[in-house]
Amino acid sequence: MAPCGSSWLANEGSKHLCLLFWLSLSVWLFWKTFLLYYHGPQYYYLHQMLG
Repeated sequence: MAPCGSSWLANEGSKHLCLLFWLSLSVWLFWKTFLLYYHGPQYYYLHQMLG
């Protein structure tokens, strides 16, 4: 028997929402930092040395 949608939301929804928020924040922070290092003029020579 399949669980009811409202009971799943009450029991498991907050856990999945927190996980989704944490993963979204991690991806956003990685992407922002990556673009800073990749396109930032202050990191030009570091980018040239490391390839």
